Amino acid sequence: MTTLSDPALEESIDRYYRAIAGRDLTDWLATLADDVTIHEPAESLPAEGHDGAREAWKVLTAPFRELLYERRATFFSGAGAAVLWRCSAVGVNGGRAGTEGITIFEFDDHGLVQTVVSYWDPAALLIALAAEAAEPSH
Repeated sequence: MTTLSDPALEESIDRYYRAIAGRDLTDWLATLADDVTIHEPAESLPAEGHDGAREAWKVLTAPFRELLYERRATFFSGAGAAVLWRCSAVGVNGGRAGTEGITIFEFDDHGLVQTVVSYWDPAALLIALAAEAAEPSH
């Protein structure tokens, strides 16, 4: 479900998540404004600019062999969007788990991501991955 769709912003969001799934830091950075602010997750200290974004990238990729997002709904308003998503993860330990969250995007005049605030619990996902990987094989 998508409301008040904006094709340019829709493409920017798609590219953002494709870059994460493809583990393509260069393409992911290309979706971000130079002075981007990222809260990944929301309660974390902000990562600012592309240097800070590189640190946020580690949160999104280091613990995972695979992280695939499924956008469940996107809601647009002005130069922003809220995305309800579900993701499936494969940890570097081989464990598999999933989680859900909401990411709020604000865009600059060029359609680049200016601000990202993601509401999800990475600790719960990592715990689930560890527990799943620790289960004995049958």
